[in-house]
Amino acid sequence: MIARRGLLIGLGAMIPGMALGAPRPPLVLAAASLQESMTAAANAWAAKGHVRPVCSFAASSALARQIAAGAAADLFISADEDWMDDLARRGRIVPGTRANFLGNRLVIVAPAGV
Repeated sequence: MIARRGLLIGLGAMIPGMALGAPRPPLVLAAASLQESMTAAANAWAAKGHVRPVCSFAASSALARQIAAGAAADLFISADEDWMDDLARRGRIVPGTRANFLGNRLVIVAPAGV
């Protein structure tokens, strides 16, 4: 059995323009399963001379509930399309900024006859 799951992003998820002055780090809320890869991506981004994003990791459901309750984020990376749909219905994603950018497959292997 193979199940597909995609990761979705909501760019510009609730923050209007950045304030003038010293750049503030972008806030990225991301699925806990992405902690290692997103930390590496944030470090690589900073190594290119950009402000290093502040990353916060938790279950997609917990992060989506925080955003629905008014939490602001510059980027939301969800491992659950239903939660992204919920935020879109609530008007918490800037229209035209949502995109699927990667996916994975879950493969279950069992001995013959099981």
